[in-house]
Amino acid sequence: MERISKNIKELLFAQISEEFNSSMLYQSISEWAKYEGYFGIAKLYDKYAKEELEHMEKIMDYLQKRDIKAITPTSTLIKTDFNVKDVVLKTIEHEIYITDKWKNISLASLKDNDFNTFSIAQWFMTEQIEEENKAFDLRNKLDKTGLDTIGIQLFDDFCNKKAE
Repeated sequence: MERISKNIKELLFAQISEEFNSSMLYQSISEWAKYEGYFGIAKLYDKYAKEELEHMEKIMDYLQKRDIKAITPTSTLIKTDFNVKDVVLKTIEHEIYITDKWKNISLASLKDNDFNTFSIAQWFMTEQIEEENKAFDLRNKLDKTGLDTIGIQLFDDFCNKKAE
């Protein structure tokens, strides 16, 4: 017997797709970076892509524990060409977008008195604080290093260290 309202179930199904798309976005950035020779950026975004898949799996596991068969998402991502500044700005924009999705799930779960879903949503909200901070750290570092050849190399080195 399903132990989550239809609304919460639909929100969590949608979030599975969002987390999968996050992974595909970051994997796309990683592949672009490898192609461009930015191996530190590639390594960092490959790590981010894997983390997003872990988030997706956490939601799927939660649904299974609530006696709901999770969906298998498909990606809607098309973009494959970036520049370093675009990568950082897209990361910030995307993480804020995901935070807003989790805020909506949190509010909906409270409205439904679904404290189990609220609890997992709060875990993700805490995770999103970390995700947004990582994105803003990248922007701050890029602002300091600049976008010239040397600055981008310094930024790439910084990303390589962040990936370890």
